[in-house]
Amino acid sequence: MPRESLTPGETPHRVTAFQLRAALHKAGHRSTPAFPMDVQSALAWVTCADANRDGPMVAGVMAHFGIDAAAMDALFIAAAGIEA
Repeated sequence: MPRESLTPGETPHRVTAFQLRAALHKAGHRSTPAFPMDVQSALAWVTCADANRDGPMVAGVMAHFGIDAAAMDALFIAAAGIEA
């Protein structure tokens, strides 16, 4: 996926699912949430290639892990710098 052109500290709109999982893991969250997560978010979590910052899958992950908007923004910024 091509990188977004971001100013320092700007939250990307999209990162890869790998990048988000890696950022969650580095932040101390289990990289694969166990249920209960709503079914749509859980299916997206295991099948999506990308994570949209304002998408329902990310909202489900936020609710599951108890992550607020500012913390998720920070995770997306960190995730954007992770390469496989």
